[in-house]
Amino acid sequence: MSEKHLSLAVFLSIVLCLNFSAITLHAGQWAESGVLKSRGKAGNWTAADTGMNKASVNFLQINQNNMLFAGFAGFAGIDGGVFKSADKGVTWIKSDSGLNDAYIESLAIHPTATDTIFAGTDSGIFKSADGGASWMNILASGLPDSSVISLAIHPSAAETMFAGTENGKVFKSTDSGANWVNASFGLPEYTWVSKLLVHPNSPKTLFAGTPDGMFKSTESGEIWIKINSYNVRDIAIRLTWPETLFAGISVGVFKSTDAGASWTNISSGLPDTGVAALAVHPKMPDTLFAGTQKGVFKSRDRGANWANISSDTALKPVSALAILSEPAETILFAGTDGGGVWIYTEAVFGDVDGNGSIELKDAVLALKILTGADTGDAGIYLSADINGDKQIGVAELVYILKKIVSM
Repeated sequence: MSEKHLSLAVFLSIVLCLNFSAITLHAGQWAESGVLKSRGKAGNWTAADTGMNKASVNFLQINQNNMLFAGFAGFAGIDGGVFKSADKGVTWIKSDSGLNDAYIESLAIHPTATDTIFAGTDSGIFKSADGGASWMNILASGLPDSSVISLAIHPSAAETMFAGTENGKVFKSTDSGANWVNASFGLPEYTWVSKLLVHPNSPKTLFAGTPDGMFKSTESGEIWIKINSYNVRDIAIRLTWPETLFAGISVGVFKSTDAGASWTNISSGLPDTGVAALAVHPKMPDTLFAGTQKGVFKSRDRGANWANISSDTALKPVSALAILSEPAETILFAGTDGGGVWIYTEAVFGDVDGNGSIELKDAVLALKILTGADTGDAGIYLSADINGDKQIGVAELVYILKKIVSM
């Protein structure tokens, strides 16, 4: 037994043997907490399209400075382009000088140069070196004249890029997009590459989602092997267990725990309209969000169960998701078809000390609350109130311990 698991077993044994009454978080304490004052267990939705005019959002990206970019499509007389928000989606400005009303299919942000952004469009690839203030078309050698549906950048060697096109091709550049070579051997022809993902822990490994299935390359795109036959719309990875993949497909979500060798349907609770967007919480990898035609669904157990968290909103069909993990809360951005961007905020459940992640010290602090040894900031402790009874009790501590063990 590892030292971590031994410590957890000791704590759990203590909890089960004790019969402490829970500490109650009184209403007066809640009102003083400020940042968590208006946020309950279920989270809040807010329409965030000020300046956006209810655009159809195809893609969302957040850079290292928490600048949010939304790529959108033209519709109903509104031209395509890019919007940018510097205040976490509260207000937006159009940021597309030089894009020439291009239809934005995908966005990719340089991993270290935060102002460098690439846009895959119906007119090829555009690049901005000034945070989206201006754009120029990459008139690249080797890249065909076709729509670029997906983009991916190598996480540690950013001069290496991949572009997926509308006709089933993947192209690779090793000089930041100046020159491209065909890297499509093994991919089906005449179908679009809806998603490209470079594995963050093993960047020679790529995944490509297409209507004819998901494909995997372990040689930087030189050869592709088919690993499932689903109509794949989005792909996500559970970073703490990098062999675990999630595929958003036309009928739900499938999961693989062996890097794509086998797949399990985890769509129970999801609508049969399919999943267009997936997002794994960066600090709580058991938590997933799925964007569907009927709103946003959330799972806290790696997809075993799903719940609609947007049923009481006027949310349009969801086409893009992005997560910003703040110290005391999770902020989920949902790009919609004709409804702009919506924002969902909720406290980080189980994060007793409010630092944005669930750790052993959260269990220690919860135990101190149980014994009465700590009666500190109720606003922070609200994050650990799992069952919504305004108390930190045995249920909360057991939940935290189970979360730590599963990570």
